Amino acid sequence: TLFRSGALYATIGIFASYIDFVGFDISAPCSLVGIQVGDRGVPENGSYNLITGNRVHDVAGGCKLGLCDHRHYPTPHTGGAGILVGSSRYRGHNNDVLANLIFDIGDPLSPFNANLVHGIYIDNGGEFPYSSPALYATKAENNVIYRIEGTGIQEFHCTSNDIVTNNTITDAGVA
Repeated sequence: TLFRSGALYATIGIFASYIDFVGFDISAPCSLVGIQVGDRGVPENGSYNLITGNRVHDVAGGCKLGLCDHRHYPTPHTGGAGILVGSSRYRGHNNDVLANLIFDIGDPLSPFNANLVHGIYIDNGGEFPYSSPALYATKAENNVIYRIEGTGIQEFHCTSNDIVTNNTITDAGVA
């Protein structure tokens, strides 16, 4: 679960459909998420979006923001991601996360929140049936991801219809 609190949550929020977000340099030292696609309380929003050719780096994640103090561990559980697609009730589809450079996400040296801070986090609601125009939920291809506190690419436990191919991941805190 990611902490939601205004600008602290995501630096860039794409809460519509048919948006191409191409070629930006996103640094988010005061946020949990660099780029978020979809949700914002409306499970069906955010389809047919393209996130490509971006450089996403220095995203704080929970521990760097002081939200997972080891004296209070295991709570709070506050994660983060370079790029987040969806939330647990999200039904967006045909979203492409292609050829992005994602690095320095979270605190790779912190063991306290490594299972919650990822390079790309795909959180599509797989328990929901997709309508006929949905060819896939999220496609993550040809991304380069390194120096990540958690995993390079993480899918939520109930995702479905995702395509994850040809990504390069090194120096991830969790294999």
